[in-house]
Amino acid sequence: MFLLTATLAAVRPLAEGFLELVRPRSLIDRILGLRQVPANVSMLKVTGAAAAGWVGQGKPKPVSALAFEREVMGLTKIVCGPIVVTQELVRAAGPIAEMVFGHELARGVAEFGNKAFLDPSYGPVAGVSPGSITHGITPISSTGSDSAAVRADIKRLFATFEDADGALDRAVIVLHPHDALHLSLLTDANGGLLFPRVTVRGGDIAGAPVFVTSACESVGSPGETFAVLFDPAQILIADDGDITVRSARHASVEMSDTPTPGATSLVSLWSHNLAALLVERSANWRRASDAGVAVLDGITY
Repeated sequence: MFLLTATLAAVRPLAEGFLELVRPRSLIDRILGLRQVPANVSMLKVTGAAAAGWVGQGKPKPVSALAFEREVMGLTKIVCGPIVVTQELVRAAGPIAEMVFGHELARGVAEFGNKAFLDPSYGPVAGVSPGSITHGITPISSTGSDSAAVRADIKRLFATFEDADGALDRAVIVLHPHDALHLSLLTDANGGLLFPRVTVRGGDIAGAPVFVTSACESVGSPGETFAVLFDPAQILIADDGDITVRSARHASVEMSDTPTPGATSLVSLWSHNLAALLVERSANWRRASDAGVAVLDGITY
């Protein structure tokens, strides 16, 4: 749906409630250690590292050159809505309507943000959206679902992470809740739990914090999921930390989920006794380099 005319009024009390609904579901809010950078500010990106070495007494010191390029991380927008409802429904349901709309829009913002942050199929679109932190990373494939195969897969995931210069002391792992459940129930040869600190809500594997999200579901491969092991310090994120909730009753709307610029088939909210509500979150992210990210795909637990 495309709001073409009229100024939308920000609804502050509702926006504050949305923050509390979104943050517990959003990975970029839950994972500590992501490298916060200012938005729309010119930064220097190191593309060639300085060299170090031994120098003998009385010998000349070799020059070491750094290579830089300038970069600006602008804010990109995640928008959920607008949803259009009748004003009679809003009045009749009262606080219940606000709760229902709030939870649904918060879920949409958080789940889409998690998917865009993690899914390897999400590539960058210039001026529109960032690519996921896994885009372009060569994954390793799952070898099975029994205890021996899962143990081997986890070891390979950590080994790949180390080979990509990931720091084990900062590593976090993200799983689909179904996969976390599977790991939590696996036993070793003696009947003990193989991953005793993993639950459907998270936990840790070998000390690395585990986060769960339904976003770890492979696009185009029903029933397959993926896991991501990464170093938060290698992920740059620009986020103003705010969510904007906007409402409108005096706007013209193209009632379509594939709107076209300059649309002429518009519906007046005012004349049809309708109201519209949308949520926006501004954020951007990228890998600082290819270091510190590993992906395990083809999981069919």
